[in-house]
Amino acid sequence: MSCWESEGGGSMILVTQLPFYRIHEIDLYFLKNVEILKPEESVIFVDNVYHEKQKEILKRILPADVSVRYGNWRNRHEAWLDILSEFNSGDLVVIDSDNVVSPHFKKVLGLGEPVMGIMDGGAWDDERSRNEFLRRSRKAYEVDGIPIYKFTVINKGRGAFFFFGPKQAVVFRKFPDTEILEKLRRALKNVNSWLMNIITDETTLAVICHLMGIKETAWTVASRHYHHGSMKRDVKRDRFLIAMAHAQLAKGLAREFGQKEFKMYYWRYRLSQVRNFGDVILCK
Repeated sequence: MSCWESEGGGSMILVTQLPFYRIHEIDLYFLKNVEILKPEESVIFVDNVYHEKQKEILKRILPADVSVRYGNWRNRHEAWLDILSEFNSGDLVVIDSDNVVSPHFKKVLGLGEPVMGIMDGGAWDDERSRNEFLRRSRKAYEVDGIPIYKFTVINKGRGAFFFFGPKQAVVFRKFPDTEILEKLRRALKNVNSWLMNIITDETTLAVICHLMGIKETAWTVASRHYHHGSMKRDVKRDRFLIAMAHAQLAKGLAREFGQKEFKMYYWRYRLSQVRNFGDVILCK
């Protein structure tokens, strides 16, 4: 059989998403993943596509054996919702466009975890980055010497309230139902479009896991990240805007789902807005 199959017999779909200006990463990295994993179907979601000429260019430069979805979402969150709406069965692997899976990636695919994240080796080698994830994780088990950790998606102490954990690639075997996706889509509309990209997609993925009843996400190290370097953010300077964006999302989530966790999420970042308002004044 040409495609990889899990122990449960489900065929794998390999997906990536990226903006139009990073389309070169398909040739540099994504096609290498296709070659390594040999999925049943390879799909590319391309953002910031709003003109027929762009589609013509993509048809000329992209290989014929990959499927393409065009959109002008202008954020990764809504693209994720479309991915999970279309591919909601079997084994779904969504990999960041600037990553290449490690040779042992296939070993962790068959573990049967409902959702699993992948960290890149560079982040693991960086002590500060590694410890940030380990502080919120526990070692669950090993597979052929490969440690598998479990990351807590809700943090009621310090740090990001909702966070998925490592996600250079994400493996889904359990999927949110249509109602969750539609309510989440409405909640995202509560966030000002200029602030949407301040919220990382790790937040949205953690919210989805929480709504599916998943309290911990499995993760391990199994990719190499080639940083695209096209954008840098001064997190300290942007704390007020980050808090504002999260408070808006939390308010939308509380309205749609009414859970106490979303109300706690809202007050965490509403108070952060107040604390960091002075930074906005000083920057002027």
